[in-house]
Amino acid sequence: MSEKGAVRRGEAVAGAGLIAAGLAVATEALTFNVNFLTDPLGPKALPLLSAALFVFAGVGVLREAQRGPKAGATPDAASPDAAAPVRVMAPTVGVLLGYSLLLVPLGFIVATPVAVALLARIFGAPWRRGAATGGLVTVLLWALFTLALSLPLPVGDLWMR
Repeated sequence: MSEKGAVRRGEAVAGAGLIAAGLAVATEALTFNVNFLTDPLGPKALPLLSAALFVFAGVGVLREAQRGPKAGATPDAASPDAAAPVRVMAPTVGVLLGYSLLLVPLGFIVATPVAVALLARIFGAPWRRGAATGGLVTVLLWALFTLALSLPLPVGDLWMR
């Protein structure tokens, strides 16, 4: 598909999938019904925001897919190594799975910076930058959830003994 007007099929499917997921989330969120006095913002706000972001991202991916291969790109450059996504996705899934399993025993403050640092490393960041990012993201998320939203985060069963 090296024609100028060709659509990159994988990206088009991903974009359509994002749009479909966003519409499904929005449809489900619109069924939520809670008393206004109980929750003035309502339980619909976060899912509708997420749905809007899914649709926005899907439209962006679709627009990019319709552009076709980059000008002057060789067929090899237009279709990268098939194993490249697996080299990123498999470790990413492993880190996220490990994070979900270790969050309760280790707690948010220990598990989150490690997971973020590992994810940063998987995507090519140096160890120092990944560790700094992990620390910063942990502090910001902790402040958001505990101070701004008053939501408790797991302390860690290991430390509560």
